[in-house]
Amino acid sequence: MTETIIDNPITGVRESLDQVAFNKYMSQTNGLVIEWIVEVNVEKHYQGQHDQKTHGRWSSGKTYDQFLSEAAEIKDKAHEERKLRFGDNVLYEMYDRAGYNALPTVVTSTELDALVESGSEELFRGIGGWNPDGKDWDSVAQGYLDEFRYGEYYAGAGTFGNGTYAGNKDSVWNLVTDPDDEPNTISNVIRLTMKPGSKIISYKEAQILHMADVKKLFESDRRELEKYPEMNEKRAEIQDNQHKRHEVVNDLGRWAVMRGYDAIRIPGPSQLMSEVYYNILNRGQVVAQDTNGWE
Repeated sequence: MTETIIDNPITGVRESLDQVAFNKYMSQTNGLVIEWIVEVNVEKHYQGQHDQKTHGRWSSGKTYDQFLSEAAEIKDKAHEERKLRFGDNVLYEMYDRAGYNALPTVVTSTELDALVESGSEELFRGIGGWNPDGKDWDSVAQGYLDEFRYGEYYAGAGTFGNGTYAGNKDSVWNLVTDPDDEPNTISNVIRLTMKPGSKIISYKEAQILHMADVKKLFESDRRELEKYPEMNEKRAEIQDNQHKRHEVVNDLGRWAVMRGYDAIRIPGPSQLMSEVYYNILNRGQVVAQDTNGWE
């Protein structure tokens, strides 16, 4: 892939992607983003003309183009049914269509130890203080953890795309919120890892490819609307469908599902820090420990 150079809309200076603060990208996933990318060879990436060994197999039961063609239907169904009280109902529907809501493989701590020792990255998902109904906290947290292992797959929201967040011990241990416990004694944590061969994309690479897809979609939509210069019923219908497509594609987590990724790997805020985060999308590619806790 060629180096990606963008016109930073904040400074007006042409910079490599690494030089632009990620939050500027996150705040601009709309029409402006299509002007940012001025040179990037993404076709080489998608056609597999480089080393693909870190990408694993194709996970989703649908292709990106199939998801695009169904985007308006997905958006409408998610809005009408609203199956989740909180979270991302669009992503919930996409999980179902992609087959990403399969149960994780649940193992003992010894079995998970063996996976970690063989090179799989050890992750933890901590349950924080979200308890809107005021129930006993321990039972609420246990319910959430058991649901991830054995029940319905919740589609959450997050800064680095919607999905389910986990992280290494350095990133999670001080975020699990129970004021009565010392962090290292908190049991409201599930230990897990991704299966070997999972299709995991780095956050930086996901940014590049996501922006390229958004740019391509805007250009395609513009050409389609040029066929209907006068506002009429047909143009209005096309614009409505285009808007729904962009609502689906603009979120990084939803886009990653469309592209068949199982998870997005997100480094901490500094190379000097040891935090690592994952936005997990495909629960079927997760190996989860059968008991709670750090060990």
